Amino acid sequence: MTPLAELAEFLELAPSLAVPSAYRSESRLPGAMDAWRSGLADELAVIQSVLFTPRPGASVRDPIFSMMAVNAAQRRIHDDVAMYTERFDQEPLGRRLRFLARSELASRAARYLVDATLVA
Repeated sequence: MTPLAELAEFLELAPSLAVPSAYRSESRLPGAMDAWRSGLADELAVIQSVLFTPRPGASVRDPIFSMMAVNAAQRRIHDDVAMYTERFDQEPLGRRLRFLARSELASRAARYLVDATLVA
């Protein structure tokens, strides 16, 4: 299976991503799991948009353009992780899980994209 196929499979399972064990006690706070699920849904929509929205002049037959698109998506997701980490530190307990979810999903997606660029 190619890294991009693995990424697609991962994204399909993303809504069921569990809260990291270090934050399980925080996830029991009122509204925390709603924040987690909201963060997963929001980030999944962003990643899908970045990866799967056709670009002007794009061709699935052009591997160089495809790698440029993957690299651009990787940079965007990496920048998002940095922003979510900063916002996580500023939010109150429970609600901050929204940004943890977004960061977790984005960083995992970025790993698949790194693998895709190494294979190409």
